[in-house]
Amino acid sequence: MFPCKPERFSRRLTLAGEAVEMRMSSCDVDGVTYAVAYASLQDPAKVNPALGELQAAAVRNLGGTATEAAVPAINGMTPNDLAKRIDVAGRGTDGSAVQEQAVFFVKGLRVYQASMVGPKLNAEAIETFVAGLRFAS
Repeated sequence: MFPCKPERFSRRLTLAGEAVEMRMSSCDVDGVTYAVAYASLQDPAKVNPALGELQAAAVRNLGGTATEAAVPAINGMTPNDLAKRIDVAGRGTDGSAVQEQAVFFVKGLRVYQASMVGPKLNAEAIETFVAGLRFAS
């Protein structure tokens, strides 16, 4: 799935009013960051609000605009009306133009975000990354 050896991180944050530990794996290749993050929730009623917050943050962090792409089809994911794939055009912290392709999905009480962010994204690399998303057994 990753085109490079990812580093792993975690941090505490609040999603849908619930304190969670967000775990992330990410790496960089040719100026593009590849990342997969997830958080486990305790309350099933908070899954949809948490997924919506992740989506809003992805757009807000780039100060950009989003367009929806194809709905993700990750083998084993829990069907969810808020699962989506978005393209974001925005600005990096240095003000330069950046693109993001992000996929948001759910498995049980876990919410996931897989994304690629960089100045220019390669369509083939996007498809390879998304097609490689798998759940650990």
